[in-house]
Amino acid sequence: MRYLITLLLSTCLFAQANQVFTINPSVYSSGMGNTGMAHGNIQNLFHNPALITLDTNYAELTNVTWLPDLASDMSYQNLMYTSDKGFGVELFYFNYGTQVEADASGIVLGDFDASSFRLGATYGGYIKDWHLGGRFNIYSHDFLDSIDIGNSYGFDLGAYREWMVNDTNYMALGIVLKDLGTKNSFVDTELELPASLGLGFKYTTGNGFTIATDTKLYQDYYSLGFGTEYSYQELFDIRAGYYTEPDYEVDYFTIGAGVQAKGIGLDITFLLNPDSFHNKTFMLSLGFEI
Repeated sequence: MRYLITLLLSTCLFAQANQVFTINPSVYSSGMGNTGMAHGNIQNLFHNPALITLDTNYAELTNVTWLPDLASDMSYQNLMYTSDKGFGVELFYFNYGTQVEADASGIVLGDFDASSFRLGATYGGYIKDWHLGGRFNIYSHDFLDSIDIGNSYGFDLGAYREWMVNDTNYMALGIVLKDLGTKNSFVDTELELPASLGLGFKYTTGNGFTIATDTKLYQDYYSLGFGTEYSYQELFDIRAGYYTEPDYEVDYFTIGAGVQAKGIGLDITFLLNPDSFHNKTFMLSLGFEI
């Protein structure tokens, strides 16, 4: 549990609330340093809505205990469904854990559960060799029952294209605008969505090796991700990467793996940095081709 005074909810918890929507719910891409905008896999749909055009009947459940070195009861879950008709839906739910409410003098008033969620619907198509996609999102927060926080609404736009380098190797490019939309309102405070412009690049060889990089530009900071993957005959994958947000001194290494059999896939990822709250974060997802 963490002590919060009610007044601080409007300046601390609420001020950071929309940042949870920048968390990557894809365990697959988390193992590659949070790269995915140019990596043509339906599990990377969070990064680029244009990947909905991969036309895959797929469902996935993700569960993550978030920042275990900081708190023991903070977590998030993500549900995703995609159709071969070019549309999909996603539900991201973030649980801040149990908070203890106190007044300005420190007297405990009780406790409460705080959470945020995002519901998204994605659709896509093609223009010549470009995959294009858009996603409409609803963002919501639930903190104190006595205080109403208005929903916000936004959208993501993405483009994706592949080029053959030779008979076996190819590269890909992804361009994404994310979280463009309205503001949340809370008492006398308004909070903007964490809008960003992203660029991703990937290079894959015929013998199963992939390297990828993603860059995102936000209003006040930027992020960089680098990742690599080795895939063996579509049976198992081994992944590694590095992610950083230099302005906020966020950085960690990632390692991940996945196995697939008879349309069922299991992916795991670990985040590693002994000097970071992200250390020892364990991520797990289970996916099904329908």
